[in-house]
Amino acid sequence: MSSERLALLREPFRPNQIGKLPKPTKQQTEEVKADFKKGVRCEVCGQWHHPKVVHLDYVGHAALTDRFLDVDPEWDWKPMAIDANGLPRFDATGGLWILLTICGVTRPGYGFAEGKIGGDATKEVIGDALRNAGMRFGCALDLWHKGDLHVDEEPVTTKGEDPKKTPATPPEPTPQPKPLTWGIEDLEVYTDLAQTQLYEVFNTAGNPELYQAEADKWAARRKVDAPVVVLGGLRDRIKFLQGAASKRKKPIAWTESDNTNFTGLVDQISEAYRALNQFEELESYRDGLMNAKADTAPGKMLLALADHLVAKNKEIADIKRKGK
Repeated sequence: MSSERLALLREPFRPNQIGKLPKPTKQQTEEVKADFKKGVRCEVCGQWHHPKVVHLDYVGHAALTDRFLDVDPEWDWKPMAIDANGLPRFDATGGLWILLTICGVTRPGYGFAEGKIGGDATKEVIGDALRNAGMRFGCALDLWHKGDLHVDEEPVTTKGEDPKKTPATPPEPTPQPKPLTWGIEDLEVYTDLAQTQLYEVFNTAGNPELYQAEADKWAARRKVDAPVVVLGGLRDRIKFLQGAASKRKKPIAWTESDNTNFTGLVDQISEAYRALNQFEELESYRDGLMNAKADTAPGKMLLALADHLVAKNKEIADIKRKGK
């Protein structure tokens, strides 16, 4: 019975359940932040971003949760690791490993919200992890994969022939090459490598526009080569690109003055959290800051901290005003 329920996860999502997710480069994001007028109101996704942003098909958190509930009203997820406060423990990059259980079957997933901090980032990480784990059940697998996983074959007929009628003497079938066998686990690994990891390499390097050509090349190889050949080659390619990117990447320099300003702002923000009795939120926020600092320019980080301090002080002032 559970296998029949799990099979429902692989049903295609309706067009109205599929959204368009903008994937801007760091350079595009910085350009729009520096000059708001360089962005446009996108006709594809409705968001305001750089006009040359690449979009990916995705299923949102609500549609995914609806599918899980249809299959198993008691579905659940939990983090792989817990911190000292009993909260989900994020890894050094701010990502989160989870275990998703549906119909008694448990599979892993990983979520990440690049360059984001705070509560919204946490929610995005959880949603990303659920989509990643759901993919391992076959949920929205066609969207993770670049191309058609299943193509229905139409009968070949000649002009004027009724396709429903069986010929009295069928012609001898033309020998066909034996198709390559790609199991579900092979496809899951392939889609994770080809869509998630490969895209991140190009996006991190600031060249997402080059990703599609690379993905198409591997999609073509998947049709003619065995899984072990394609997956091994894809892993090697990603490793090579990551190595090349790391050699080009320059470390972000923080001066003594930057560190002093950083510490001062963090101390003030911490006091605001304590004044609001948000101790658990404070610990999570500070952990996220330490992870983000290594990869964020001082000016950008200090500006974000100042904005966050203003928001927290406003929250305190609002509470005091209501208490009068």
